[in-house]
Amino acid sequence: MDEKFIASLKATLTALIEENKVLKTRLEALEHSVNDVIIGGLKDAANEYEDNEKYSQFVDDFSTVYGPYEEISKILNGDDYDISEALYEGSKGVEDVAGFINEEIAKYQAKADALRALKNGTAVEEPIATEEPVVTVVEETPVNEGSSEEDEKSEDEIFEELSKKYLKGE
Repeated sequence: MDEKFIASLKATLTALIEENKVLKTRLEALEHSVNDVIIGGLKDAANEYEDNEKYSQFVDDFSTVYGPYEEISKILNGDDYDISEALYEGSKGVEDVAGFINEEIAKYQAKADALRALKNGTAVEEPIATEEPVVTVVEETPVNEGSSEEDEKSEDEIFEELSKKYLKGE
């Protein structure tokens, strides 16, 4: 009788150990779902909401400063470029955000001035890390007198071509 009792006790303990393993696996899966999926998702949503609020505040505070440069930034960086987002992302972790914005705007202003000079056919001073500035003279090319109006490019098209060439360093 003792052997039957011991065998029965051993079978019961083995079944309990297996059930414990199954429960432990299910508990780990549930813990993953709660911590990583649910709580992690809520944290991500809260972080995204907070970032959106900071972005909105950034736009409210600084859009009047960088707003006039939206058009030139699209010419320089492409039509889908968002100067607001670029400046906001660049300002993350910067202690003096206003100073950062002013520095970036000064860069856009310098590029805009250079492009205007190219458009007008005047000398352009290129910012190069040397003591003497390098001056480039842009010569205007005469338009063929015999060409039709369809062959002539508008000032905006010429400006855009020149700006692209200037940015590529041609």
